[in-house]
Amino acid sequence: MILDTELLEAALAGLQQKRNEIEGHMAELRRHIRKAGGAIVGIAPTGQPQRRTLSPAARRRIAMAQKRRWAAVKRAKLAAEAASAGTSAPKRAAKKKTGARAASTGRAATSRKAAVRKTRAVAKRQHAAGMGRRATRRTSSKRMAQVAATAGAASAPASAGIGSETSAS
Repeated sequence: MILDTELLEAALAGLQQKRNEIEGHMAELRRHIRKAGGAIVGIAPTGQPQRRTLSPAARRRIAMAQKRRWAAVKRAKLAAEAASAGTSAPKRAAKKKTGARAASTGRAATSRKAAVRKTRAVAKRQHAAGMGRRATRRTSSKRMAQVAATAGAASAPASAGIGSETSAS
């Protein structure tokens, strides 16, 4: 029995020595890598794996996916409760409108609709006057006056010419 413990202790000492040698070689390799200007890939200076940074868009996608998963879990739970109670699944209650959603009703929505109607009317007049969509207010009044003047001047001689031809024939 004494030989067995002595043999095991000697084997343990030999393995510890080999481990120390390997750790020494690893430390030397790390020093060479750092001297060369590179960092050890995947290992932070603290010895822990480095964490990757997620973009805001990726975080948003992950959050939305998590919300969808939890919504599915809640739906399944409500359906199971409704099935055990013998009724149909309850409908989703409407959320109370607060903040910006509350402002979208009432006068704010009416004024927005009026502004949209006014913008469309102006665009329609500009299009009819041949000014296109990009005309500014300052130039649109000038152009509308020019178009009206040219339309009036063009229609007057044409009507005079038509009348003269009719009388001449």
